[in-house]
Amino acid sequence: MPHRTFLLLAGLLVTGLPSSALHRSLSGQDLSALEARLLSARQVTLDFEVTAEGAAEIQVAGRLEWADGALRVEAEGAFGGRPVELVLETLDPAARYRYGVQGSAVEADTPPELWPAVVVGLTRMGILHNLARLTGGAAPDHADGGVEEFVQVEGVEPDEEGRLSFDIRVGGQDSGSATLRLDESGLPAVRLQNVAFPTGEMRVVERYTRVTVIP
Repeated sequence: MPHRTFLLLAGLLVTGLPSSALHRSLSGQDLSALEARLLSARQVTLDFEVTAEGAAEIQVAGRLEWADGALRVEAEGAFGGRPVELVLETLDPAARYRYGVQGSAVEADTPPELWPAVVVGLTRMGILHNLARLTGGAAPDHADGGVEEFVQVEGVEPDEEGRLSFDIRVGGQDSGSATLRLDESGLPAVRLQNVAFPTGEMRVVERYTRVTVIP
């Protein structure tokens, strides 16, 4: 599967979550509150498992860690049948960082909006979007700034199962819709999405198996 295929994940067509989704009262403020909570946190730990089938076969799992301005994301699995180990980490000092595939990762000056790019990418497009970029040696989308303008959500509202649904616009263009289940503490739990490619549909499940946020 070509790297460019995975980089197309910015255009998401997302469907609903399994019927076991948690019933709770949500509002359009929950997504904004989640982003603000993550952006201002002193520490964030998020374990994730991502699977996809259809147009692209993906199985990857890993951990995201943010602590006092230092970031590390590690993931391991397979993209399109090709084993990969991915890394995104700030170095000591945090003025430098590296990203990409382990063994050939790029080192560069840390962009000014790296953490916002990771957070907004996660909440609005799913973590697979930036993981896919890493497989092609690309940095997180809009880490130099402007990610909140680049990818926007509209019409955020709960569905009848108590899940947040919203439309996604990327680069000013309609790119699909998403449904995200939050747990009782307002942190992400599950995201299920269908991504349309010219070669067919890819069905993606993202599970956030352990999320800890320290203000």
